[in-house]
Order: sequence, then C-alpha cells, then structure tokens
Amino acid sequence: MGNLGARVYGLGAIVIGITGIVWGGLAAGGISIPHAISHRVAIAQAASVAFIVGGVLINWPRLARYGAALLTALFAADLVLLCIPPLVKHAGDFGYWDATAEPVALGAAGLIAYAMCTRMTPELSSRLQYAGRVVFGVCLFSFGWAHFAYLDRTVSMVPAYIPPSQMFWAWFTALAAIAAGLAFISGVMALLAARLLTAMYIIFQVFVHTPILMAGHTVFFNWAENAVNLALVGAAWIIADSLGARKDAAAS
Repeated sequence: MGNLGARVYGLGAIVIGITGIVWGGLAAGGISIPHAISHRVAIAQAASVAFIVGGVLINWPRLARYGAALLTALFAADLVLLCIPPLVKHAGDFGYWDATAEPVALGAAGLIAYAMCTRMTPELSSRLQYAGRVVFGVCLFSFGWAHFAYLDRTVSMVPAYIPPSQMFWAWFTALAAIAAGLAFISGVMALLAARLLTAMYIIFQVFVHTPILMAGHTVFFNWAENAVNLALVGAAWIIADSLGARKDAAAS
C-alpha cells in the first residue's frame, strides 16, 4: 500500500493518540469519556495507545491492512460508545450530529484503506470503497453545514489577511464541502472533488489549525482539532487515491 493518503491518515491517528495520552481521560476527537465510567483514564490511555499502534501499522506496508482495520474499529467504537449515547439524548442539537460525523467519516476512510490493501475479490473491494466514499460524502454535508451553524466562529478562524474577506471564505468552504459530498455520492467529478477537498484540508491545517495551536499550545481542544483535521487530510487523500487507482485500472 504505497499511497500517501493512508500515511497521512496514520500520522493523524498517531497525533490523536499522543493527544489522548497527554490529556488523560479524553479520547479521539476531543470527546470526553463520562466520569461515571470506571477507570475512564485507563480506558482513554489504552485507546490512545491503540490509535498510535494503528497509525504506525498503516504506515508499514506488510501490516497496513491490520492498521486500517484497527483504526476503522477504533473510530467505530468512538462512534458507538461516546457519540451515539449523547446524540440520542440531544437529537435536536446540531452540535451532537456534527461531532458524530467526525468518527463516521474517519472510520469510512479507514474502511476504504482496508479495502485497498487487503486481498479480496475486486468486486468486494470496489463495493467497500464505494460504501466508504458515500458515507464520507454524507458526513461532508454536516461539515459544510457546521460552517453556517457556527458562522461567527468560522469567520473568526479565517486569517484576516487572506482576501477577499473572512465571510467569503467561510461561505466558500462550507459550499465546497457540500459540493464534494454530492460528488462522492453521485460519482460525478468525484476524483477532482477528492483532490480539491484534500487541498482544502491541507490549507486548513497550514493557515488555520497550526497557527491556533501555536497560539494556545497548552489547550487540549486545539490539539484535538489539529489532530482530527490532519486525519481528515489523510481521509480525503485516501478517497483521491482510491478513485485514482480505479481510473487507472479502467484506462488499462
């Protein structure tokens, strides 16, 4: 498995794990393990170590399938154990839906990576990659709408020195995420959308999350947001690699 998307995705998982270890009691994506759960710190530490292991394995070609499977399982566990319970209680609050979309999208990317590097029939691999792409596309609707739902915060995160205006880029990136979601689901211009989405997340990393992290390097939320965005860079890149490989196969 030589694609760069999986390697960046693995690096994001490693940063998620390190963040969880440094801030004991907190899990991937900045979601807190409820205090009512016994041994919550130990559980968070174990999960953080598992994220690091998965990130290392997916960067090890011979063991990449195990890393992809482990990371998919970890994001699925994050979804089932930490996201769904509060979502059920607060189904009318968009914030819980948006938080739930993160592990779903990252788990979908892990599934695609697994299908790309595991020996299986081409038909099954294609179906798994398609399913992961569609699920990721649905999550992009939530990511895009979040820019509108939290417009003031989104605008404040855009560097003021970038023309034409902070409001323009808040709207533009929201619509770009939604457009990419439509492309992934429909298959129309999906490869171009995946490449542009990867570029957009890289720009977020360089111009938004890294400066915020440097300004508040002792704040857990900043580290968590930085780690998740890095994983999303890899996730979008995985989809681009998947679609690129399919295009090359069709051409040959």
